[in-house]
Amino acid sequence: MFLFQETYYVTPGLQPVIDSRVRSLHANHSESPQFLATDWMKYLGDATTYLAFRLWSSRDVTYSVAQREWMAEYNRSRPADAFMQPPDIEYFEQISQSGTSGDARFLACCDLRFGTNSPAMALEHDLRGELSQSPCFREYRLYRSMGGENRFFRAEFWDSQDNATSFWRSPDRRDFMARLAAASTRGAPSFRHYEVLDQLGSAAQR
Repeated sequence: MFLFQETYYVTPGLQPVIDSRVRSLHANHSESPQFLATDWMKYLGDATTYLAFRLWSSRDVTYSVAQREWMAEYNRSRPADAFMQPPDIEYFEQISQSGTSGDARFLACCDLRFGTNSPAMALEHDLRGELSQSPCFREYRLYRSMGGENRFFRAEFWDSQDNATSFWRSPDRRDFMARLAAASTRGAPSFRHYEVLDQLGSAAQR
């Protein structure tokens, strides 16, 4: 399972235009045989950064003639000043997933750096179980960068930001983060928070 991640830096005033365009792009992608899921989010740290997840069963994605024609028009009609800088594109492999895709309202991403055999992997396994028991928790995913084996990120999808905040502010979570930081010898974990705008498909392991 292959994740194409794209970070957009949208020109102020054009956010509604880009939001509509990306939703329509994801609907187009959903017709491909390799399509699994898409997620579309807005970063809560500023007004212009957006994040797209596009999950495929293979890197060899195929499109119908109609899809290719639609995407050609999509690219042709993009506003010249749509972005403040070119989007950042990264590729990841999905290595773990649990829960149900769709209908989330909040995403907490945690950037992680550790070796594949690190004790941090066992801590992630334990966390996944605890998250599954939490009210309003939707889905857990863990991704490994295809550009470096020591780069991972955890994606936690929630029904609300309040429930995610309550979970992570408990004393048990503070202890967990201390243990995870100690096991992450290649860099401290760091969180990013997003509003989930749209989701299609399912990221469930095949």
